[in-house]
Amino acid sequence: MTDAETVKIRVLKEIDRRQDEFVDLCCRLVRFNTENPPGANTAEAAAFVASLARRGGAAVRVVEPQPGVVSLTATLSGRRVSPHFVLNGHLDVFPADDPALWDYPPFCGEVRDGKILGRGVADMKAGIAASLCAFMAVADLGLDLPGRLTLTIVSDEETGGRWGTEWLLSDSPDLAGQGCLIGEPCGPDAVRVGEKGLCWMRMSARGESFHSSFSTGDNAITRLADAFDVLKTVTQERGIIPEDMREVVDAAKRQDLTRHLTGKGHLLEQPSLNVGMIRGGTKVNIVPRTCEADVDVRLPLGMRPEQTLAMLQERMQAAGFHDISLTLVMGSVPTYTSPNSLLAQMVMRNTAAVRGEAPAFTMTTAGTDGRFYRARGVPTVIYGPRPHNIAALNEFVPVEEYLTVLKVHAATAVDFLWQEEHAC
Repeated sequence: MTDAETVKIRVLKEIDRRQDEFVDLCCRLVRFNTENPPGANTAEAAAFVASLARRGGAAVRVVEPQPGVVSLTATLSGRRVSPHFVLNGHLDVFPADDPALWDYPPFCGEVRDGKILGRGVADMKAGIAASLCAFMAVADLGLDLPGRLTLTIVSDEETGGRWGTEWLLSDSPDLAGQGCLIGEPCGPDAVRVGEKGLCWMRMSARGESFHSSFSTGDNAITRLADAFDVLKTVTQERGIIPEDMREVVDAAKRQDLTRHLTGKGHLLEQPSLNVGMIRGGTKVNIVPRTCEADVDVRLPLGMRPEQTLAMLQERMQAAGFHDISLTLVMGSVPTYTSPNSLLAQMVMRNTAAVRGEAPAFTMTTAGTDGRFYRARGVPTVIYGPRPHNIAALNEFVPVEEYLTVLKVHAATAVDFLWQEEHAC
């Protein structure tokens, strides 16, 4: 038995011994209302995580690049600076909508019928708790680490990550590590190695404001509405899937992730489109002078935001919409980590060992902070619970799924840190 296997047994036994404590910790995290927007409300949750991460000599740093937008890092140093493994997650969650529509208070953080309940538990308080508890288990055992283990718990992910992971890695590039595991929702039967790119655009129409009794119906709002048909053409484009991701994409199509993806496997190879917000007009009897729409397009592998923007601008001009502008608000390229990478194979083996059944490599239609690590050449894998009612009412995560994620995070951290001994 290698040193890595011996250490892994000790860590997993520690998790089993403290199971109730670690489930309660997850519930306590859910009780912090960290809705984003507004987003500037993560200070208390970050302080709670920091207080638990200060153990075993861990160096903890709390940062606040914007008022109320608080993130933290905690590092356990070992005999060497390398290998360096990172566990990442975000504190902010989607807004809970009207609490009266829920079957339970959105931020109750309770366990009922074997489920941890509350807004953000799937995306991604359970994933944060798994990483934090894995970090705590390693620290409390006083292990002689061969390398470094870092925990980065950030804010601002739900609105693009500019003041969260992106800022943190720009401020302290060494925090990227050499391998990163993120507990974003994906399902215990899947190891996610890729994600689509992001293309957030703003479409704007300008006109003249005057009394509505003089109008024939042509104005900034109706002009913008007519232009939506041009935008829809983006969904007919197709990406280019690299050879080592072909089986991954096919497996992702078969994964029963959420009912909202049923019958939509093509979205893994084609862009999605959502017009999420519209602003226009001042009064019912005034012809609107302006109208704006915020548009979200998710790009498959092989497509880039700047090229997509240019393509749609050309189509707008060709269709005669010369008075409508289309600008890029935020963009990121699709990214992936090879399923053949050392880290991906470690997560795969540990998931199979914990569940007793091999998972599948998949990718997602959404985006994560993993793109910031991959942009720096760091192998990054997602492993978290299934997104039960993500961004919807009555969000939850089964306790069993949470504990599975926790064990896989801990076991993978051990494998990565002890990889040289493991190879021997």
